[in-house]
Amino acid sequence: MNQLVDHAAYRSDYQRALTGIRGVAALWVLLYHAWVYSTPRLIQFELAGIQFDITPLFSIGFVGVDLFFVLSAYLLGTRYFRWIEGRASRPALDQYFLRRVARVYPAYLLQLSLLLLIAATTSLYTMPGGTALLAHLFFYFNLPPLWINQLNGVWWTLPTEFYFYILLPLLVLLLRGQATRWLIVVVIAGSVAYRYWVFAHFHDLGAAWMSALLGNTLGYLDGFSLGLLASWLSVRLENRTLPPRLMDLLFVLGSGGILLSMWTLAWAYPEYWDGHPVLFLRNLMIAGSSCLVVMATRHGSPLAHLLLANRLIFFCGVVSYSLYLWHLPVIQALSKTSLFVDYTGYALGMYLIIATPLALSLAWLSYRFVELPFLRRPKTKHLPKTVSM
Repeated sequence: MNQLVDHAAYRSDYQRALTGIRGVAALWVLLYHAWVYSTPRLIQFELAGIQFDITPLFSIGFVGVDLFFVLSAYLLGTRYFRWIEGRASRPALDQYFLRRVARVYPAYLLQLSLLLLIAATTSLYTMPGGTALLAHLFFYFNLPPLWINQLNGVWWTLPTEFYFYILLPLLVLLLRGQATRWLIVVVIAGSVAYRYWVFAHFHDLGAAWMSALLGNTLGYLDGFSLGLLASWLSVRLENRTLPPRLMDLLFVLGSGGILLSMWTLAWAYPEYWDGHPVLFLRNLMIAGSSCLVVMATRHGSPLAHLLLANRLIFFCGVVSYSLYLWHLPVIQALSKTSLFVDYTGYALGMYLIIATPLALSLAWLSYRFVELPFLRRPKTKHLPKTVSM
């Protein structure tokens, strides 16, 4: 493949390792869905006579979504907080919204069109009716009174993040002044209270209903808010030189926190939908740890750069949005083929070996020919932030 330009590389504070975080998040969600379609099972091994269970690395791989949300809030909040701190001009609202639409809709509409074509000619997908199709155009998924199921299972996150884009300028206006951190605390508390309200009113309807309602922007507003808080702290620290070893320690603590959160979720899962405290605090656990990872990466952790700025992870980060969109349809299509239907062994390895390069190839095509033309700015014609594949 030719050199690939990251659409965000025009920014003066651009860092490859932050793009790498997106790559890790997308690959983690891919790993989770490969595990699900392989028929979920324990992933264990023995070392020096000790049995290790690493199943949560696979079964809780959906934490990649939380990582996406935190990073989005952190990066988008940076420009606004620099304005609040008097270090930059106020972001133009029209350009902000145009940029958000250009970031999300072109690749999504292409995939929607192709999946509709597949639904019209095969049995892999069910053709949505007129109301459902209109809901797809406006990201109105899993919300009352329509309760539309999306064609692609991963699309539930698109309205969650897009509606946050809409709320962000308003949140920033509320966060101006000395009360910034306390208003963020209020927003976080409100989101946790919303999660409890959903449990209290919809528990009898089952986990599917609660999951749908908890997956919207209100249900994740605490995680987004922590990303904004981390962004505000980073802006306040921009003119300070932070010790690399301290940033490495922060990166390790954040990474360890994410892993601990995953094992905690797996431990609590039998009682999770029955009101276990983790149901209400899971966003704070994962997002808080993710903030440490993002901040350490932003402020120059050598370890983060080593792990996240290498060519492979950086490439996955560049195409992460399209990789996120396409990996599940690829896995679902493979699951219908005779190669997987007739396979009697454990198919996780086969899914990863076949689905990963296929999904990455589709992601590269989508990014190169759909996303990038809408996102590229004139200044990016000769950028050095490229990757050759």
